[in-house]
Amino acid sequence: MRRLLIFFTAAFLLTVTHANAQELIYGLKGGLNVSKLHVSSDGDGNVSSDSKVNVVLGGYLQTPFTSSISNLIFQPELLLSFEGGKTGGVKINTTFINAPLLAKYYLMEDKGFYLEAGPQLSLLLSSKVKVDGESEDSTDELNRFGLGFGFGLGYELDNGIGFDVRYNLGLTKLNENDGDFDMTGRTFQFTVSYRL
Repeated sequence: MRRLLIFFTAAFLLTVTHANAQELIYGLKGGLNVSKLHVSSDGDGNVSSDSKVNVVLGGYLQTPFTSSISNLIFQPELLLSFEGGKTGGVKINTTFINAPLLAKYYLMEDKGFYLEAGPQLSLLLSSKVKVDGESEDSTDELNRFGLGFGFGLGYELDNGIGFDVRYNLGLTKLNENDGDFDMTGRTFQFTVSYRL
């Protein structure tokens, strides 16, 4: 619980400190995750699970990095993200709170197309493994905290509606044990956002 408090306090302070005395925009977003689990093993090489489609929901803040470059934006997000993978008769369902900290660059001054990239902090809320219809909680077998990197592109309309495609690459392993394999997540996100 202490780690959870530190995690959210740090994310909040980073956002508030950066947004000080600058324009602060906020909004909501939601969409679909298409996620896979990637397993690398010493003996068997690399294997990826089949894709699993799930939901992602949350909100975002935006503030310019500097007043002199208005089309370069800092955009922290807080997302409830359902992810996982499946292979054969095994399905793994994971639920995360993700906090991407993105640099967003609009290609034109008046919004429109943009590119985005940045690190993502993750907090695992739950994990379930389903084998041949039998479900079992596997939360304690996985790392609670993770780090990833996301990059993508999108388009924002004048009315504040935006469309976004992002790829999130897990940089830290999900599995907690020090066995012969490392498991990481890979997720494509397709979202629609609305500036409030």
